[in-house]
Amino acid sequence: MPKRTSRREFFQVAGAAATGLVAAAQPATAQPQARPAARTSMGNRFRALLQGAEPVVCMGAFDVLSARLVEINGFPSIFIGGSTGASNGHALPDIGLVSTTELIEYAERIMANIDTPALCDADDAGGTPLDVYRNAKAFERAGAGAVMYEDRIRVERMKGNTRLSPTNEIVDRIHAAKDASPEVQLVLRSEALSAKLSMEETLARGVAYAKAGADVLFFAGMKIEDFPHTAETVGVPLYGSFETVPLPRMKDARVKLAVYTSDMRDIAMGVINNALMELKSTGSMTNAAKNKLPSSVQQQLTRNQELTERSRKYNFR
Repeated sequence: MPKRTSRREFFQVAGAAATGLVAAAQPATAQPQARPAARTSMGNRFRALLQGAEPVVCMGAFDVLSARLVEINGFPSIFIGGSTGASNGHALPDIGLVSTTELIEYAERIMANIDTPALCDADDAGGTPLDVYRNAKAFERAGAGAVMYEDRIRVERMKGNTRLSPTNEIVDRIHAAKDASPEVQLVLRSEALSAKLSMEETLARGVAYAKAGADVLFFAGMKIEDFPHTAETVGVPLYGSFETVPLPRMKDARVKLAVYTSDMRDIAMGVINNALMELKSTGSMTNAAKNKLPSSVQQQLTRNQELTERSRKYNFR
């Protein structure tokens, strides 16, 4: 009498047979496919810029098209600020009225349309270490290469005053941000001088911030003459914002990150205002039209050639 095969034995035999068939169907010389090389993160790209010998120009952009114009002209990094971005986008001053979520969303829209490392302004990123941790991850997902946090108490910005969070609280926030996104460069903006702290107290804060993990320090209101001693004391790269100071002078002063925060916005608004005034007073914009963007550059901004080629690829003409 033949032996009955159990259900388990049946599936074991069938599975072994299937495995054998699959193995036999594979070419003997087949090799595993190589994985594509991992793309360098924006954080590491920003770090590489800071390791160069020259000051890194970080040009402020106030919308997608101005950011693309910076990129087309070959500048190495872009600054997406709270004032020139989210706040002014609502016709508001930069006094802390917009939320961190709005700052992230505004920056994300710009960064989705460029391939240049960006420094994003986060204000205090919510204030608590848990807020900072969560928002640091959000900035990283949005594509930030660097994020700037500040030690000023957010509500005091709306009052026009300058009060600082205790140093130990800022240290905890730095730890939280670096734990959340280790590759993203952390820029710490200190308002110690604006709060009338002495230079000694200001530098003590800077040393503590650098020790906690800040990659770059920005001392708002610091004179360029004080940069060399400050760089020597804190031991990390310094952010400087001196619109009229030539880059060679900034290099001599040990400015590593040369940020032009609102220049493009101010120039663009000035040109628009002059055009409107000319039209209102003369009935034409003859002089203003001389500043119009060439059509070839405009087409680059809006990716005309790229979209034309893609439409041909998909037979959509």
